[in-house]
Amino acid sequence: MQPTVLQWFRSQIETFAPAAQREERQQLYADIGALSSSPSITPYDDVGLFVFAQIVAAYQLTASRVSGQRPERSSAHATWYEKERQRVAKLLMQIAESPVVALFQSAVTYYEAADVTCQHGRNQKTCEALYMLRLTLHLLERHQASR
Repeated sequence: MQPTVLQWFRSQIETFAPAAQREERQQLYADIGALSSSPSITPYDDVGLFVFAQIVAAYQLTASRVSGQRPERSSAHATWYEKERQRVAKLLMQIAESPVVALFQSAVTYYEAADVTCQHGRNQKTCEALYMLRLTLHLLERHQASR
């Protein structure tokens, strides 16, 4: 990968990363730089570009969550949320109790009731996936064009 593209990502990361972890970031940059890439590798296959793009995307996603104002949820939404949580718990119990399941250890992380729907009105999981995909593609297109 061209060093200028990776340098651009590093500069983006440095703008939002805490100063206290500068030494750890430098080590991360060195470790990523040590990953050998063949000169014929395409930008889409470069590990460093992927890692840096995901860091920038994760920051932008969390920044948009903090700045986005969510509308107040109705009692109907709260009722739906509780019923959905109960439904999921019941499904997990059915899986655990199935005679064909020897061992089932579930680790489920639930969204809070206010976080199920994103600020755009979509399902939060769908919105996050679309945002990450769109941002990654946008960053790759941007740097492909600047070559």
